[in-house]
Amino acid sequence: MNVREQPRAFRAAWIILLTVLAILVYYESFSNPFVYDDVNAIRDNQYIRSFEHTSMFFQGKCSSTGAFEGHFRPLTMLSFALNYQWSGLSPWSYRLVNLLLHLLCGALVYLVTLRFLAMFPLFQSQTWEPEQRQLAALVATTLFVLHPLHSQSILLVWKRTSILATCFYLLALLCFLHLEQKEQREGQLSWRTTLSWNLAVVGFFVLSLMSKETGITLPIVLLLTLFWPRPERPKWTLQRVLRMAGLQALLWTGCILMLTVFFPDKVANTTQATPIQYLFTQAKVIWLYVAMIVNPTLIAIDYNLSLVKTMGDPLAWFGGFGLLLLIGFALTGARRFASMGLLILAAFVTLSPASSLVPNIIRVDENRMYLPLIFVWIGLGVAFVRGWSVSRRARWLVGLGAGLFVVVCLGVNLDRVVKWSKPSWLWLDAIKKYPGAANASAGLCADWANQPSKAKQALPVCRQALQVSGNRLLVYESLIAISFNQKRRKQAESWAQQILQEYSTTPRAFQIAGDVARLNRDDRRATQRYQQAIALNPHAPIIRLYLAETLRRQRRIAEAQQELKRLGFHRFRQPQDAIFRAWLHFAVNQWVEACQQYDHLRQRLHQIPRSSSRRWRRLQWLCQHKNRWAPRRRKSKAPR
Repeated sequence: MNVREQPRAFRAAWIILLTVLAILVYYESFSNPFVYDDVNAIRDNQYIRSFEHTSMFFQGKCSSTGAFEGHFRPLTMLSFALNYQWSGLSPWSYRLVNLLLHLLCGALVYLVTLRFLAMFPLFQSQTWEPEQRQLAALVATTLFVLHPLHSQSILLVWKRTSILATCFYLLALLCFLHLEQKEQREGQLSWRTTLSWNLAVVGFFVLSLMSKETGITLPIVLLLTLFWPRPERPKWTLQRVLRMAGLQALLWTGCILMLTVFFPDKVANTTQATPIQYLFTQAKVIWLYVAMIVNPTLIAIDYNLSLVKTMGDPLAWFGGFGLLLLIGFALTGARRFASMGLLILAAFVTLSPASSLVPNIIRVDENRMYLPLIFVWIGLGVAFVRGWSVSRRARWLVGLGAGLFVVVCLGVNLDRVVKWSKPSWLWLDAIKKYPGAANASAGLCADWANQPSKAKQALPVCRQALQVSGNRLLVYESLIAISFNQKRRKQAESWAQQILQEYSTTPRAFQIAGDVARLNRDDRRATQRYQQAIALNPHAPIIRLYLAETLRRQRRIAEAQQELKRLGFHRFRQPQDAIFRAWLHFAVNQWVEACQQYDHLRQRLHQIPRSSSRRWRRLQWLCQHKNRWAPRRRKSKAPR
């Protein structure tokens, strides 16, 4: 085997091993239930159930959580709709797609690293050998694929937004670097070549913006790459100036449209902090991210980080001073440390929109680091190669340290996959690492409230979560469930009144209040609450279903028939809801529709829920004997 073939075989073996390790680590997570944001974005999202809402995705009218008028992320929503057509609500296909996209991003990280190190050496006077670039690219790809900081993007299906945006972001960056290298080697290029590659950059940039707003930083990263000092640079001809000006004009036009037309105007109002307070808080958060890189066991779903409300917080000042030192090092060492300075600035630029410029209620989110960490991994790959080439002893130390770190990352990933298999384990892990974590307390409260055996344990957890959590609506709903499990109906009604006082403009609040009134047999009040919920959100089929039931109880049959007619052929997520809808058609004298729903469910359902077995038997008998009882409805009764 000659010298040229050996690195190729070594590279192929490394990539195959890396892919197998990633599949083995995340394979057990495919059967994990939907948790956290996936409950709203996937399980309860009615807009992904059919392609009839596709036009609404591209109008920015359907958000990530299924609510009306939200984020402009049509490609992500469309991918969820395709997943639903493939496997329904089975979690395995959603996480399989996330893992495949993550591996695709890893391949793009490898290619981008090779292109980047070919343009920017470690030192201004020292160029990279091809074997060194390949080794640095493999190390960066390994860290990207296996580090636990990226595990949330696979385990939490909704984080596909970051994976898709990063994938198109890297494709655009790769096209730009390829065009720069091609022009550096061949000199002046033809208009057809430059136009085609520039259009590819713009196209991938638009697709990145349509996946998530973080792609908005691409024009700045391209400008840094274009003007950063490097040994060889193409000459600034008129054609090159016009090409770069046209490319930047198109990219900045997309940025302006995203910020003015498609950007959600309510994002900045989700936090109770001023921009200065949020900026000081993020000065502390960035160093928490650095700690997570070095110590992956710090990762959790929630973080007990308080908001910086005064200007005298010493940790915020030290954090900000450290950031200024890093930025100063990147700028002053632009010529001496060409690649490292550019990587530091690129990481800060890609992190800045979500972590400092736009205040958000979520102060710490490891998923924000999915794109910025790519530049960190490239830098660590450069440092690894530098240490590897010092001496044989240093090579052994660096190799052993890197191997141990990879083993730790694999162990943390496996531990996280196990903890995400049950929601309660997930929340308990977060509370253990960060006592008083608000979102974790609310999630644990909601999980235990639905388990009658955990009702006594859930009550103190829910009361504590009511004091610290920002998602008080979820906590109130859990307290109502606990009250009904303990047969305290008056207490449930008082919680419902409290919800209406605090969330007077939220359709979910009126739906919960209507459910409480319906379970308490107060049909008139339940009807009123459901009608108020539908007025706020007309795209909620479950509310119409229970509104029709309350109208039937009051013998307002014509109105109940009208509400069922407005449902159309909507498919409900829960089988018991679909069976209840078919039975309700029969109860309001719509026997043809009832049998149509029954025939559809008979082909679709493999197991009938025990709570709906009696209604299912009645539907079965009625539809089998419909020719006997249809002309004289109600004279024939189904056996119990």
